[in-house]
Amino acid sequence: MRVFRYRGARGETPEQLAALLERGNTFLASDNLFDRYGIPLASLAGRNGFHLFGDTVASYTLGASLQVVRYMDYQQAMFSTSMAINLDFFGDGLVNTELELCLRVRPGDDHDFINRLKADSEKLYRVGNIYIADVRSFADIRRNFQQSYANQARNYYTGMGFLLLNIFLGLLGTFWFRTQQRRAEIALHMVHGGTRRAIFFRLTGEGLALLLLVTPVALLVDYYLARLELNAWHN
Repeated sequence: MRVFRYRGARGETPEQLAALLERGNTFLASDNLFDRYGIPLASLAGRNGFHLFGDTVASYTLGASLQVVRYMDYQQAMFSTSMAINLDFFGDGLVNTELELCLRVRPGDDHDFINRLKADSEKLYRVGNIYIADVRSFADIRRNFQQSYANQARNYYTGMGFLLLNIFLGLLGTFWFRTQQRRAEIALHMVHGGTRRAIFFRLTGEGLALLLLVTPVALLVDYYLARLELNAWHN
């Protein structure tokens, strides 16, 4: 709680949340855990009788609800849930095979921190056959975790840009072609006193009239796409 600076939905500080986890059979969970039932978890804080991991014999107390933290930049917070529990409560019965330790350093002290830690690890931080195998920056972990999503978003933006460019060139070419085909008509209007402004608005007005005819149909299609949530899977 203190390292990642989690805060409670009711304003609990990271220190207060960490103290709650020291109580043994107490767990913390994000406030949106029961959103599907319309129940904010903050309303259940302090209650006992929760069962975890499919075990209906042991009961746990909800110490506090946590403010919702997104898993990543490309996912909405409503889909991100979290839970924290003190593994020391289980004694030797639950083994954490990852044995991952997270450290936060003061601002300005992260310069060359990984190399300095690796240099001192064998001498200062080895206990028997337990040693520091690797040290990674959270900036690298974050970038690697989101790389596939960033690539996908970049491909989408590139595709949309390409399509928009094609549409723009197509419209430009269509109007240019229509204008060239109607040069005789334009000349006839000018001979009979038509101004450049009037001829320009006449040509553009025809295009806008066609657009207005098609727009209601497009809006109707878009409405039913949203109504039926056919695009919900693509967020």
